Amino acid sequence: MNIIVFCNAGMSSGLIVNKMRKVAGPDDNINAYQSTKMAEMAPTADVVFLSPALRTQLGKLKGLCDPKGIPCEAIDMRIYGMADGAALYKRAQELVKK
Repeated sequence: MNIIVFCNAGMSSGLIVNKMRKVAGPDDNINAYQSTKMAEMAPTADVVFLSPALRTQLGKLKGLCDPKGIPCEAIDMRIYGMADGAALYKRAQELVKK
């Protein structure tokens, strides 16, 4: 599974991505990118998340992802605030199974 997290600068998103990698399978690819890479990177993902700070850009992201059937959503504030990589990874699995 290829999971992408978009954020502003990558600091806190990098933390949650590292925690996701600890629970992910060996074939999973999980990365964080700045929002400026959205158009380039979103279409390559299996699931895409936005940091809560970028919630206002969800419409733009859906425009990039929906035509390709890529699930995308803003990360729940509680999950993000706690840097709960396991919960976010579980959510990615749920979205891909839909």
